[in-house]
Amino acid sequence: MTKWIYETPDNGKTITRRVLGVHETDRHIQISSSEWLPLSQTIEIARQVIKEQCIRHEYPVVNELWVQYQTMLRLVSNGESE
Repeated sequence: MTKWIYETPDNGKTITRRVLGVHETDRHIQISSSEWLPLSQTIEIARQVIKEQCIRHEYPVVNELWVQYQTMLRLVSNGESE
């Protein structure tokens, strides 16, 4: 899993992120504060992710199907699904 460092040069108006261990000048992705999700929506997403993880843990067949879905999604996203 990629670990990020988030920094804000202007007190929260914009945030930059970089991969942990990569120097600041190597790679930056700028995120505007207008792109942030409200806290309530972020919490709801986290709850849903945890619920789904619990289901996958409880039902191995669901986990296997989820892994297959993630694999196919990656292939399609990279244009490799032929």
